Amino acid sequence: SVYENGNDIAGQIACQEKALALDPQSPSGRIDLAFALVLNQRNIARAEAVLQELNEDDLVPMARVYHDMTRGVIALDAGRYAEAEARFDQAGESWTAFESDPLSKSFRWIIQGCHAAALRRLGRIEEAEAMFAEVQPFLEATREFSVLNRWNGR
Repeated sequence: SVYENGNDIAGQIACQEKALALDPQSPSGRIDLAFALVLNQRNIARAEAVLQELNEDDLVPMARVYHDMTRGVIALDAGRYAEAEARFDQAGESWTAFESDPLSKSFRWIIQGCHAAALRRLGRIEEAEAMFAEVQPFLEATREFSVLNRWNGR
């Protein structure tokens, strides 16, 4: 979003809250808000509450990827590393259907960076380091501190 690119996370979340208030049943509105809450503010409880009313069976394929990614970050931050790894693995597999879109490459880097952080915490160090090395230059260039900090244990 414009707010996210401008590093105005509070503005991003406020905008997403207003959008969700206009359409409370919107799966994408719920997922977008929950993703911003957990990725940028580490607000696990609020992100989970936003997703609680979401019917996962109604998700279109692209929304399912974002949902798995959001649930993965929630699990990672909550210390549920095996669950996080499974969610990131699913998100990564599902993402392959959308990789031809060059504008969405950065999301793939976020999935892979967080997936590597989960693997690292599961003790799968070599696999984690190899996975992270593939995306680290992109994460650093795009200043994805939310992912870089998770990799570094912060």
